[in-house]
Amino acid sequence: MQVGCLGNCSFCVTKIGRMGFGRVRSYEINDIVNAIANAVSRGAREIYLTGQEISAYGRDRGYDLAVLLENILSKVDGRFMIRLGMMEPLELSRIIDRLLDIVKSDWRVYRFFHVPVQSGSDRVLTLMRRKYSVELFRDIVARIRRVFPDATIATDIIVGFPGETDEDFWASVRLIEELGIDKVNLARYSRRPFTEAAYMEQVPEQVKKERSKIATEVFNKVALERNKVFIGREMWGIVSEIDFKGENYVVRSYNYKPIAVRKADIGAFVRVRVTDATSQRLFGQLLESESLGIRYRVDFRITEGLDLIP
Repeated sequence: MQVGCLGNCSFCVTKIGRMGFGRVRSYEINDIVNAIANAVSRGAREIYLTGQEISAYGRDRGYDLAVLLENILSKVDGRFMIRLGMMEPLELSRIIDRLLDIVKSDWRVYRFFHVPVQSGSDRVLTLMRRKYSVELFRDIVARIRRVFPDATIATDIIVGFPGETDEDFWASVRLIEELGIDKVNLARYSRRPFTEAAYMEQVPEQVKKERSKIATEVFNKVALERNKVFIGREMWGIVSEIDFKGENYVVRSYNYKPIAVRKADIGAFVRVRVTDATSQRLFGQLLESESLGIRYRVDFRITEGLDLIP
């Protein structure tokens, strides 16, 4: 739905490798709405709104993500779920309250928010040239939790960024513990040629490995505690796929939690009782299924022709 972002991160190689990067380019609202309507009419159950920074959608056209979402929900009929992609904290903060009101008013949007913080240290965020503070991230999470206490919140953390001290690292760990983040995409910093960060003083590889191991253990513990809250609950969602082992069907609940069940129809809306949990997923018993004979899933991502956007 859009390419480019409004940032200038010191570790990002994309702006070097892609001409015109930094200039947000967005599809027209009507083009997206029509494409989604067509996908839903063909049986699509899940719609992924994706881009490099979807919170910046429409900045080049005079509108924003909230307006796009309103148009989709008001103009596309049918039973489907929308998953919002990654949203940078600064841009998201400009629309967060309107966005939450829209999501609250329509069940067809997953209660899922991917907001990358990258570090729990303002000093490291400055080195990264990120345009927000840790406190802004905290405020966004608090706003989401006030409206949707059981929303799934995902974030990204980089450990071992050049200049990161032990204090900075533990600030990241404590932030995830404090906020009870459901899912953390953890990355060990890797030097990218021609980026500003590549010429900074590097953290030794062994230190990065140790920090990554510690962070993984802590983040998994936080995720497990968060998932255990749902044991015993009845949840509804869409049977999305078969897991990578081919042993279970995966239901994506209304808050995008993956729930493994033994047997179900792909594409059906179902009700599940959660019986167990790990840090990665929930396990459940199928209670009720609205099978519509759909045995496929359409992953709809608007990605073609982005280089043709004027």
